[in-house]
This record gives sequence, structure tokens and C-alpha cells, in this order.
Amino acid sequence: MGFKKRFLDTPKIKEYVDNGYSFSDIFKADAIIFMDNFSSKLFKFYNEGYTDKELKKLVVDGKRKKD
Repeated sequence: MGFKKRFLDTPKIKEYVDNGYSFSDIFKADAIIFMDNFSSKLFKFYNEGYTDKELKKLVVDGKRKKD
């Protein structure tokens, strides 16, 4: 068995979203390495229960929500 890791940054997340991936698929990995602050905050919002629609709006609009 392999260890599934994923390197994520904002452009990569946007690419996944544009290709129809859900955030549960994007964040499904044994280890996630965040390459920028925005992608890390997006994961935090995902864990807080934000919907895919809310998260997609953040990614598409490029808005950075404060804590």
C-alpha cells in the first residue's frame, strides 16, 4: 500500500474545482502539504463545515476570508 500525499496551492485547487472535483475529493489524502496560506485557510473552512458552494465561491472570486 502507498501513502497518498497531496501538495496544494491556490492555482492547483482552482484547477481541481474547474474540473468538477468536490472539496471532499480534493482534501482526501493521507497527508496534505499546503504551499500557500490561502489553501490552508480553505481547508480550515472545509473542516468548519462550509459547503462546497461557499468554498467554490471563495476560490473562484479569489476572496480571502479572515479568521
